[in-house]
Amino acid sequence: MGSGAWGFRPSRFDIPFGEEYLYRDAIDNPLVSHSVSDMWGIDEGAELYGSRGHIDYVLAVQNGGHPSLKDGDQDKAVVARVGVEPRTGLRFSLSGMRTGDIDPVDDEDPSANN
Repeated sequence: MGSGAWGFRPSRFDIPFGEEYLYRDAIDNPLVSHSVSDMWGIDEGAELYGSRGHIDYVLAVQNGGHPSLKDGDQDKAVVARVGVEPRTGLRFSLSGMRTGDIDPVDDEDPSANN
């Protein structure tokens, strides 16, 4: 992604929290293990991403639930990540996530009661 580049993606994608979502597959992951805060998941939604200079960003609004489960409410998950790479090999990032309303009764697997 070049300087000033941005993109929009409505699809099913990894939750863009932290840096590890970029290296989900073992072949791409330079780390021996994942960090404690590695929040893994794939969800449907829309993502706005881009970079300008040494700063890059991702803002995603996602369904907030597994596709095989019944979605008990219309609330969505919102995830944001901002990263800065002031020089090669030195990188900092900050992520935040609001999961949306989660209802353990209404968000259950409809086939589990059969």
